[in-house]
Amino acid sequence: GRGAVTPAQMAAELKRVSAGTDKAVSAVVKKGALVIKNTARASVSSSNAGKAAAGDFINFDMKGTMEAEIGYDKMAGSLGTMNEYGSAGNAPKRDLANALEREAPVVAKYVSEAVDQLWR
Repeated sequence: GRGAVTPAQMAAELKRVSAGTDKAVSAVVKKGALVIKNTARASVSSSNAGKAAAGDFINFDMKGTMEAEIGYDKMAGSLGTMNEYGSAGNAPKRDLANALEREAPVVAKYVSEAVDQLWR
């Protein structure tokens, strides 16, 4: 081991790690949001005969450094709601939800690895 660690050394190490966390995690979240967007777009395009372009309205915005908002643009919001949750006579397709469920464990793994790397 490294021997005894003083409180000052521990504080310095925590400060160093926390300084890099935003950048490391932001990159992972952004990549995950891109994968979710692209997966959902492809799913919408393949499952909506005559409305394949609906997937083009799925985008994401970063909200700060560790959060992404993924969904349909405002002008396609009602179409997105019908696609995702269904409507009378149309079953929900869950394109966004399915893409998120597939990618969430991957993002969690890479966030953990990114933060772990900062401790080295």
